Amino acid sequence: MLDDATTATTPTDVGEPDSGEVSEDTIARMKSLQWFSSGRPGDDPWEFEGMHVAILGEEILDTDRDVEELGRRIDARGDTIPQARVIFHYVPTRLEWLLYFSK
Repeated sequence: MLDDATTATTPTDVGEPDSGEVSEDTIARMKSLQWFSSGRPGDDPWEFEGMHVAILGEEILDTDRDVEELGRRIDARGDTIPQARVIFHYVPTRLEWLLYFSK
């Protein structure tokens, strides 16, 4: 049971619950994340350490340490980009990685 302080939301682009359907936007976001996570030839893997990264396809749109500020800038682009296909990804710092894997 949800209390008044909690609002349940259902993404509108992921298909019907338990239908097995996945939208084209969701597939595009996952492909973007796969591209970013697989490493880009010649790029420093720590280039975006501690940053939130907005990714669209095989393009890094913008980065910021503050995800809310990054979101505002991406929103400000309006219909110039397919907003539903943009994915935000946080790149942990080296210390965060060490702490996570030392557990």
